[in-house]
Amino acid sequence: MGNEHPSVAPYETLRCKDGYLAVCCGNVTQFRRLAAVLEIPYLAEDSRFVTNAARVAHRAELVAAMEEMLRRDTTDVWVARLTDVEVPAGKIATVGTAIDLASSLDLDPIVSFGDESCSQVRHPITYSATPVTRYQPPPRLGADGDEVRRWLSGESDFLRNLGPHVKLDRPRPFTNDSGQVVRAVASGDHDEGVA
Repeated sequence: MGNEHPSVAPYETLRCKDGYLAVCCGNVTQFRRLAAVLEIPYLAEDSRFVTNAARVAHRAELVAAMEEMLRRDTTDVWVARLTDVEVPAGKIATVGTAIDLASSLDLDPIVSFGDESCSQVRHPITYSATPVTRYQPPPRLGADGDEVRRWLSGESDFLRNLGPHVKLDRPRPFTNDSGQVVRAVASGDHDEGVA
């Protein structure tokens, strides 16, 4: 299935001249507009594509016809043309281009921790009433291993040290049918039969 919606077409990524475009046609009107912009309006009248169910059934043929036209121009051009006629579409970005876009919008997408750790992607959502005031780097590999193992064994004050706002039970062992401890889970997290 990949990036295709299982029951809506076209609702997927399509190849353009220089990259990929995500197109999301959720109704007949949007599909007609898409076909017109791609200069293949006759597709909207073709019995293989008249309804969404027909488009899903003939997705491969539809995608081939659309990509033949999309490959004639760049992703940016198609995004502009489709957006102008209210067909949901967007350029598929790499992580780098997404970071660049967020930076250009002054969203400060990167958090730096100085020399102690590599930079990290900042959570994209900000809260006005409860803003994040302190970012911490992730722990180094194995840094908390001993403490986690003590916590899992029930021999640690780890949970109590997290503060009064954290309400977690001590872990209890999870056993398989043979009575062997498989892993520890916090009580109430899983049904007894779930591994």
